[in-house]
Amino acid sequence: PPMISSIDIDRAAFDASRKEPDRAVARLGEPAARKLMLESAHGGLIKALQRHFSAREKEPHATGWWNVGQTFPKRYFWRGTRGDSVYEKIKVSAFDIEKMESVVTVESPALKHKIAKNPPAIRPKGHRYLAIPASAAAANWQGMPRDFPGGLRIAHSRTPGGRWLLSLVAARSTNRKSPNPPTATPQPLYWLVHKVKTRHDPNALPPKADQIAAATSAVKSAIRIILSS
Repeated sequence: PPMISSIDIDRAAFDASRKEPDRAVARLGEPAARKLMLESAHGGLIKALQRHFSAREKEPHATGWWNVGQTFPKRYFWRGTRGDSVYEKIKVSAFDIEKMESVVTVESPALKHKIAKNPPAIRPKGHRYLAIPASAAAANWQGMPRDFPGGLRIAHSRTPGGRWLLSLVAARSTNRKSPNPPTATPQPLYWLVHKVKTRHDPNALPPKADQIAAATSAVKSAIRIILSS
């Protein structure tokens, strides 16, 4: 077969083709461009976390003490407006343009327990007991048990399994003339316990692949903006 002994090259076209990617690389290396790409990356990751926690909030998850066979619809654990939901605990804790590094954290002890493979028991801090919802009303209450409408008092209540446990029940007057005197077996609103063992949640965070994809997509959008400016 015939041999190709030489190739004619348009040197001007070749040099031009090299200059364009060189200009792009130089443009992307500018401080403003690096800052935009880094901001876009952690912004994309934050949005992925927000979408995930918003979706988890819509799930039919439950609260309550499963040991006594009670669970109730729980609201605002993943996303709420009181400042203690997982969604509200997303923070940008580190941002370094020189190293092109940023760290996004979720400063939520509750999420930490769900992520742990073998979560440690949750114990009260500054109090003797943890108050665990024993009713739908308590599960839906967004405030602290001490602020529960109508007030609460301590009593012993029977669990669905027949055990007696310390609980918080609706406060009632002890006046014999009251139309609502204390009952012999008051209905519990909260169980009072010394500790609670939580379960590992494998879906507490979005998959790593989704996190990377969200950050990568945001960076690609930033690169397009930088190179078109």
